[in-house]
Amino acid sequence: MHYREPVKFTCPLIDKCIEQIKAVINNSVDVSYSRDVDTMEEWISDTVWLMDKIIETLEELRDSNSKLRDWGSNEASRVDELELKIVKLEEKIEELENQIYELMN
Repeated sequence: MHYREPVKFTCPLIDKCIEQIKAVINNSVDVSYSRDVDTMEEWISDTVWLMDKIIETLEELRDSNSKLRDWGSNEASRVDELELKIVKLEEKIEELENQIYELMN
């Protein structure tokens, strides 16, 4: 990670979403064998809660991606400016080298 990057690593957020989705899947398999209404209601409540957590995590990921995209765009613009400056400096060096050559001859 570069010291100027505005976002920490996003893989942990992705891992968190995957874990939460797996939890929903695992709970679905467990409850599919039950005919108990209380168990079903609890499963629905837990599933809704987990889905809300997944959405929150995805929103964090969206925010991080937005910050990273903006930072990358600004960095790319800065690189463009520096490349132009390099070209101008190289031209100036060539001009000065030519002046030195002319003075020596």
